[in-house]
Amino acid sequence: MKLERLPEYVLPTMAMLGGLAFALFCGHLVGEGKTGMLLLVLYGTFLLALLLIMKARIWLLIPLAWPLGGQIPELPLPFAVRDLAVLSVFSCFLLLKAFKIVRHKPKMEIQDFWLLVMLLYLASVLIRNPVGLEALGSERVGGRPYLNIVVAALAYWVLARVTISSERAYGLPLILMAGPLLEAGLSLVTQRFPSTVPLLSRFYSSLDVSNYNAQDLRAQTLGQSTNRQTYLGNIGLILSRAMCAWFRPFTLINPLYFFRCIVFFAAVFCILASGFRSLLVMAGVTFFLCSYFRRGMSDVIRLMLIALPLLAVLLAMQGRLFQLPLAAQRALSFLPGKWDQLAVHDAKASTEWRVRMWKDSLFTDKYIHSKTLGDGFGLTRRQVEFMAANSFSLSDEDQQEHYLMVGGVHSGPVSAIRYVGAVGLIIFTGLMIAMAREAWRLVVRAKQTSFFAASLFIGVPIIWEPFNYYLVFGSFDSSMPSAVFYLGMLKMLRNSLDAHDARTAQNTSPNLSVRPDLAPGLRPVSPVGTLMNAPR
Repeated sequence: MKLERLPEYVLPTMAMLGGLAFALFCGHLVGEGKTGMLLLVLYGTFLLALLLIMKARIWLLIPLAWPLGGQIPELPLPFAVRDLAVLSVFSCFLLLKAFKIVRHKPKMEIQDFWLLVMLLYLASVLIRNPVGLEALGSERVGGRPYLNIVVAALAYWVLARVTISSERAYGLPLILMAGPLLEAGLSLVTQRFPSTVPLLSRFYSSLDVSNYNAQDLRAQTLGQSTNRQTYLGNIGLILSRAMCAWFRPFTLINPLYFFRCIVFFAAVFCILASGFRSLLVMAGVTFFLCSYFRRGMSDVIRLMLIALPLLAVLLAMQGRLFQLPLAAQRALSFLPGKWDQLAVHDAKASTEWRVRMWKDSLFTDKYIHSKTLGDGFGLTRRQVEFMAANSFSLSDEDQQEHYLMVGGVHSGPVSAIRYVGAVGLIIFTGLMIAMAREAWRLVVRAKQTSFFAASLFIGVPIIWEPFNYYLVFGSFDSSMPSAVFYLGMLKMLRNSLDAHDARTAQNTSPNLSVRPDLAPGLRPVSPVGTLMNAPR
């Protein structure tokens, strides 16, 4: 080997030795049974490799992991998958900003002002109602929602500095669909093969284990009597959103577009199988709103003239010529039809159960002490002890008491009053309305561009959210982090449209060397004369 060729062998040799040392270290951890530490090392190595390869594009980990709210029990960290992704990307973005790789500075808009006010008010709620750790003997415990909001704020900070290309924007729905698809796939495995639950739950905690706990009689009190496939709801909703964003909704019910039609009706079937009325309403609103944004009221009227008669025929034939699954009947039972009494009773009992909780929350002082300023997140030690003592109770009263204590009242306004009071509800409403207004403007602005599909996929749920939160379903502890995240997505979309408009204006600016619009009687100016007459 010649000495002058020595540098060619240094890097491969070092890489081989480093890989060997890393493999020996991982083998040592496996031998000692330190699986969690091994996963942590592999995650750090994977993140470093992504940072070196993707650089500023590492932000893609945030929308990819955002739907994954479960934890990895094997990891020695008390964070969900989304938390790990956001914290890692935020750290990487701080490094990229330090090296001037990321330079964009977002502008302050009205929706950002509402967010700032909401975060400052939440800080005051935390100061008035401090939350600690049960292990430290704190009087009030369970402040996990505060961490979720902080993580969402970090995600917003990153996304507000991101600009995407038109090619990546068209595939953005695929990135946001990856998380629900993964969760649905894992839950499908645990449903069909319950014996896999002990293994899979070691690596991800948010799984559907209802079949594994089939002998647990408490499932009958939690809405399982109609055989609802709850894990299918989110995947059906997000798949229908994607189809309405990518394609004209009118073509999704046209058999001539076979593939689109099959996928869309499969998504609707998943929603019906989940048995959630709120998801069915959301899918219908998305369908008609996307139609309006694409073709205006003409398409909406055309779809109503087709959909309403078909729905009438379905309702007339149900119970006479065929029987829909019980979960689907439960989801449709608010419409007139010949439904199974079990499905009707289950849906009616759920509604009555919610109304009782709303009355107990708003018209008594037992569960909400400060309806004006809120009680903050968390539970008192007395409530934690009561819940632990009655965790195996089968009675409806104890189950309802549990939900009332934790604030799971299945109502957006009531849950907001429970946590942040009427003042916080007003501020959060202002934030939702400002976001809906911005989303509407961005959807209209993105029309006739390659960002239109992404704007529909992101913007339509935001436009509907104020109505959904008040009239259908909402929970402040989960809706607040989601709103902060999607505000970051709106900022990213606005940055990208600004950059697209700037490029378009630059490409369409007149070229001095080519003057096709010059009138025939005019003589072009000589470049030499231009230089001679230029000001000095």
